[in-house]
Amino acid sequence: MNLGAGDLREYWELQRFRRRRTGWLVVSGFFWFVCAFFVTGTTWSLLSPDYVVADGELLLDFAYIGVPLAIAALTTRRVRAAGAAIGRLKAKTPLWLPSTPDVPGDTAVLRTAGRRAWAICAICAVLAPLGVMSFHAENTAADELLAHGTRVPGVVVSVRQHAKGGVSMVVRFAAGGTDRTAGIDRGSDRDYRPGDLVTVVYDPADPDRVRTTEEANHDQFGYFLGLVLLLASAVGTARFAVVARGWQRRYRAVAETGWHPGTVDGFWALRQLTARFEDGSRLGLRGVLSWRTYSLRNEFDDVPVLVGGTGLDMVVLVSRDGRSHAVPVQPRGPRTVRR
Repeated sequence: MNLGAGDLREYWELQRFRRRRTGWLVVSGFFWFVCAFFVTGTTWSLLSPDYVVADGELLLDFAYIGVPLAIAALTTRRVRAAGAAIGRLKAKTPLWLPSTPDVPGDTAVLRTAGRRAWAICAICAVLAPLGVMSFHAENTAADELLAHGTRVPGVVVSVRQHAKGGVSMVVRFAAGGTDRTAGIDRGSDRDYRPGDLVTVVYDPADPDRVRTTEEANHDQFGYFLGLVLLLASAVGTARFAVVARGWQRRYRAVAETGWHPGTVDGFWALRQLTARFEDGSRLGLRGVLSWRTYSLRNEFDDVPVLVGGTGLDMVVLVSRDGRSHAVPVQPRGPRTVRR
């Protein structure tokens, strides 16, 4: 039977604060990323020797940084408030673990998992400035071609309207006494028609590098690469920061509660587990997605394990081949006791 109606209320309160913390964490991570994006872009522009600050532009850049920074700071406070409420609830160990004495276990594996997750988080964070650099490099290449390229008259041969809304055209021009054609992506509002005259700018060392005086003809791969790097940085940094914080919380929780022996069985592949302790109590568990978890799919039922932690920060420790494997879990309800 359950430990009591009060325990159930505390469990559902814990779940409510968990959802609240997750929601605020997503919002906070998004605005921290937006803030970092504008800080990186503004810093890169100010360090560029060719950058000229227009009237009011710098003030606008600081506004772009200040607004998401303020929202990120506010939402971070909400995350901490929800985390404090979770900490008060999860401290009630009898909800999750029996009162039997704890036994020694390899707690260091939790700290190692957290450090590795922080390392991956740092690698993902580095991708953001690389994405900004990709955008900047493409813009710089187009500006340098306009400033130092060879200008020749050209004519529009054809215009194509793409299904996704873009417009491109084919222009004919003479380069080094040879007639050449090149595709140009339109980036301005000018309406081109076959036969229109344009001024083509090309690189004498590489005639395939072509633009017009009005169309930069950016390399789409450079923009695509920058976008992929920024998205990968945003998703990866947020994801592995959450994972790393989770391992840190589990390490502290296990340091307080110790390890309690028991057995675990259930649907391993689906991470739906049931822990049975020596006092006859049971605790339903669900696996938590993490970058490093031990696969239990080939294990048999009644696997000897150690269980530690409280609330949302629990771990199942499996020993195999002389190594300890940590499986992050969360309770599916309070611990039940047969009477």
